[in-house]
Amino acid sequence: MALLYAIRLHAAPRRQRLGPRVHFWPFEGWDIPVGHSAVAEVYPALWSRGFARDGRTGDQHDAFSIAAWLSRAARDGTLASFLNPDLTPHERDGSVLAA
Repeated sequence: MALLYAIRLHAAPRRQRLGPRVHFWPFEGWDIPVGHSAVAEVYPALWSRGFARDGRTGDQHDAFSIAAWLSRAARDGTLASFLNPDLTPHERDGSVLAA
């Protein structure tokens, strides 16, 4: 469902309203330009168990887990390998941030 929403956002004329500094990963390329925000489909279940729940609702914890994981991966230098995984062109079809 989220992927379909991202595709709809990417479609013109909605895309133009978001401006040039929003990157739809991986539709607009596997590398996110410096200084751009990114829209990507993610599966929070991949990371949510690794963070304490601390009284958050399920949705709150999913959002927290994604943000915390992305922040940690950006700091420790592993984010780039998740954003540009070593996959064949066939494997890249339908990719989500989970490689």
